[in-house]
Amino acid sequence: MAGQHTMKRCIILAFALLASTPTKAAHISRAGDNIFITGAIERDDDIVFDALAAGATKLTVYLNSPGGNAVASLGIGERVRSREYRTAVPPGGICGSGCALIWVAGQPRQLGHNARLQMHCAHEPAAEICDESLVLSHAGARADIPRES
Repeated sequence: MAGQHTMKRCIILAFALLASTPTKAAHISRAGDNIFITGAIERDDDIVFDALAAGATKLTVYLNSPGGNAVASLGIGERVRSREYRTAVPPGGICGSGCALIWVAGQPRQLGHNARLQMHCAHEPAAEICDESLVLSHAGARADIPRES
């Protein structure tokens, strides 16, 4: 139990340090069985993710990103889903747009206390209704989201 508590503190500290560093592109790093994606996701970040995840069978992908490049986000999300990695947004973190596509691919998914998940929906120009639950169901997710207490 103490080991889990220490790991949780290390993860929160890592995100605090990464979040305080100004950056334009996503910072993607790996520590043990954890991959951290912080900042805006850009073109070819899926390639960086692949290189870091190579050979791993069990990973937790920690996300703190406003989103970014849709193609790279979808690529990372596809890998997360096919490899059955876990996803998590740390306490107070944000996961928007393309980042939410990665988060929803996780098995299981977790949102930390006061974390924000921001989704938007693209639709045909003639369509007037955008239903986020359709995005979730298409990705194999349910609308009930486990939260850390």
